[in-house]
Amino acid sequence: MTDTQKIGLMGHSIGGAVSMDMARQRDDISAVIDIDGTMLGEEKADGSKFAYNPEPFQVPLLALNNEVHGRGYATGNADGSEYVNQYVVERAKDARVMSFGGTEHMDFTDLPLLSPFLANMLGSGDVDHEQFMVKLNGIVLQWFDYYLKGTGDLSGIG
Repeated sequence: MTDTQKIGLMGHSIGGAVSMDMARQRDDISAVIDIDGTMLGEEKADGSKFAYNPEPFQVPLLALNNEVHGRGYATGNADGSEYVNQYVVERAKDARVMSFGGTEHMDFTDLPLLSPFLANMLGSGDVDHEQFMVKLNGIVLQWFDYYLKGTGDLSGIG
């Protein structure tokens, strides 16, 4: 049986940004996971420049990041401005961040398992890809079990 009042969204890269944007628009989204994505939907045009959405993100959010994105939370953008993901997480009602050393963007997909050559061309780190996928899938299940099913806990997350 499907509980239409407990919907979880997740996406990789631009899919993570879309998942967050949908959670802003719909009241039936109960949890979101942004997998190595820049939260582009949180940037709003303010005249000739971009400004970040000041409204706190209300849905429980888990941001899973590669090593470089993870550093952005501490260092900000190259021009000294605050990284959009950092801005959103710091103001969100309930947000957690996890960054994984030795990873790059494509490591959050199955591509390194299917085509290591192509994954390396597009950005893959030196992690054990099978072990990382098992770890990542476990984290995703733990997050959604907690927020969608009301089971388990969030120990080890964030």
